[in-house]
Amino acid sequence: MAMKEELEVIEAQVKQRLQAIETMDALEQLRVQILGKKGSLTAIMRMMGKIPAEDRPAMGKLANTVRANVDTAIKQRQEDLGKELLYARMQAEAADVTLPGRRYSNGTQHLINQIREEIEDIFCGLSWRTAPTSRPPITTSPRSTRLKTTRAARPRTPSTSWTMLPRASRP
Repeated sequence: MAMKEELEVIEAQVKQRLQAIETMDALEQLRVQILGKKGSLTAIMRMMGKIPAEDRPAMGKLANTVRANVDTAIKQRQEDLGKELLYARMQAEAADVTLPGRRYSNGTQHLINQIREEIEDIFCGLSWRTAPTSRPPITTSPRSTRLKTTRAARPRTPSTSWTMLPRASRP
């Protein structure tokens, strides 16, 4: 019985090739070569119609057993590869919990304050100096469009009450 021997050879080849497979893509290629639409085991299953009627039940049973064994072996190898890949990924991404954590900044300076300080730096670089003003800050009233000065309003930072004065004349 040549068909019986072919089934046994296919089963042995699959088990041998499964041990050498290291990637999921290679495993999928093997599954398609054996169990796919044009696979070797599928081709043998199609030839069942050419077998004499008295041998068909035994060969069908053997073919189904081989197919189940191959399918089980492929699924088992797929699970094993999945576990190996997960373990490798976990080892690669492992974090050392004894290292100090990352420090996050509490925030940044407001953009207008940054620009004002840059302008002060530019004028100081041109030999100008800054001096505190005695005038209260100017604010806009929400009820009118005119500018008002408020005595109760305080600047948020000490540098907002500084003004730029021209440099002193040199002797």
